[in-house]
Amino acid sequence: MTRRLLGEDAALLAAAGAPVDALAAAERDAVAAAALPARGLWLDAHVHLGRDRDGHALAAADLVADMDAAGIAAAVCFPPDDPGADGRFTAANDLVLRAAAQEPGRVIPFCRVDPGGDGWREELERA
Repeated sequence: MTRRLLGEDAALLAAAGAPVDALAAAERDAVAAAALPARGLWLDAHVHLGRDRDGHALAAADLVADMDAAGIAAAVCFPPDDPGADGRFTAANDLVLRAAAQEPGRVIPFCRVDPGGDGWREELERA
């Protein structure tokens, strides 16, 4: 069985080089979250969905399950740090847009662009 820390796979985090004390802190946060009131006005202001280059991985379904367990009403979600084949973060932005469409009002989507790359303005407007 995979050990999860608020939606994140502990083995993936460790393999990505996350320090042991960071993993312990995440476990403490999970315990503290369990004491939160039922879904109310709590907002997670910074979540990354998908898989970042640093190994961080979080699926939308796991995020929502963790939000429900912790009493969090909504989360501001950023695309992963993965520019994709087109170099414009299109797939990463689509991942967050799909999650927001599936969980309206709970997943608050942000988009990611590379302002130094080609087509960033078009991707910003599209996303």
